[in-house]
Amino acid sequence: SLKKTKLKKFKKPSLKKFHHSKPTELIYFTTEIEKYMKISDLIITKPGGLTVSEALACNLPMAIFDAIPGQEEENAEFLIKNNMAIQLGKDFSSKESITALLKDSKQLIKMKEACISFDKSDSKENILKEIIRLVNEKNNSSI
Repeated sequence: SLKKTKLKKFKKPSLKKFHHSKPTELIYFTTEIEKYMKISDLIITKPGGLTVSEALACNLPMAIFDAIPGQEEENAEFLIKNNMAIQLGKDFSSKESITALLKDSKQLIKMKEACISFDKSDSKENILKEIIRLVNEKNNSSI
């Protein structure tokens, strides 16, 4: 597609000027997002619904920025309140926030555990159990 072609031509900026202790790579377009999320310690992203859902499905803590008023702001508030994300500022303090978090393995583990505790991957089974319970309840009350 035209979008893929434009992204492939876009030169990725070098990360060498950022002194970081973990191997880091910028990914602009991929069809393997789940693979990258599952091997990552943190995702730096806007709190849009799809990305947040994918990150939570992979139990991946988030550093979030630039929430659009409405749903993204609500996502950000929920994630921060439940220790699944940190809020990044609009200034250079973001670098320090990310660096500090990546160095604090205990905090990253707590955030990952918060993501795991929010896991909804068994929701279809829970919904089916609730439907069966409600049907049985209705059938038993009509007798």
